[in-house]
Amino acid sequence: MSVAFVESVKRCTQSASFLDRLHEEVMLRGANVRVRFAGVDVFKAKYLFNRLLMALVRRASGVPGTETVIGGLAGEFGPRGLNLPEAFFLDWQEALLAAVRATDRQLTPELEREWRQVTGAELGHFVATIRVNGGMAAGW
Repeated sequence: MSVAFVESVKRCTQSASFLDRLHEEVMLRGANVRVRFAGVDVFKAKYLFNRLLMALVRRASGVPGTETVIGGLAGEFGPRGLNLPEAFFLDWQEALLAAVRATDRQLTPELEREWRQVTGAELGHFVATIRVNGGMAAGW
């Protein structure tokens, strides 16, 4: 993980509009997403998205204790929580990248590729954690 990537994460997460944009982009991904989040207030959804992003970045950075956070989030997004299918996380990554493009004015094509690579690998681990902790929801 490059210094440029870490700086991009900081620029995004320190922006007042980033989580709003991420939430907006996630909800634009389709009716199925909106249905799953119908009972979740906007603040909680943005909080969960932020926690997920930060856990993915911390795990990619090798921060100790991150697996505990990942396990807790797997419960929130998995069958005991929102019960989201694997396809949601592909949509979430695309929504994240759209929010990053809208927020980080210093984003380059190389940096966007790194965002995709880091978050893709870590989302793969996250989805595997959900499977181990109770299974994955069927498709939409």
